[in-house]
Amino acid sequence: MSNSTYNNIQQRWKLLNNVLNDINTINKAIANACESQQAFANFELSANGIQRLSINTLKAGANKFIEKIGSQSGWEQLELLRIKINHAVKSQREKGSATKKCADKEKIADLQLRCDLANRERFRICQAYFELLSMLNNIAKSDEKLKKKLDIHLDSFSIKHLKQVESGKDV
Repeated sequence: MSNSTYNNIQQRWKLLNNVLNDINTINKAIANACESQQAFANFELSANGIQRLSINTLKAGANKFIEKIGSQSGWEQLELLRIKINHAVKSQREKGSATKKCADKEKIADLQLRCDLANRERFRICQAYFELLSMLNNIAKSDEKLKKKLDIHLDSFSIKHLKQVESGKDV
């Protein structure tokens, strides 16, 4: 990826962080850009070095240029900032008549996002686990000790065994 893509993504990152730190600095163009991923990718602010990007370029660049924190990729972090700003803008627009309703919706959206991120992480862990099991199965073909240990492991985590444990039956 080019330097201009790097600069573009870094400027988007800085802009979102600045806006989130002081939501009063937001203007209509930034608010509109935070409404969707497509709008954010199409957002241009030449004065700050922000040019239009395709969503794929934006996602790939964010993953490459924004440091991963915990299980959150660069794109997930950028997306979370965009969503937080979008919620803040919506709550400012709806302030007064439905403040509690907005806060509840924001909490629900935040919890839904966290749940989605947790599900993605759980899926990645499951994929890695099954890849490891596959590799161990291949190795166990030539190692009888490993085969026995692997069979014990698989038996202890079988669906039938887990259902028996869950129902309180002796195993």
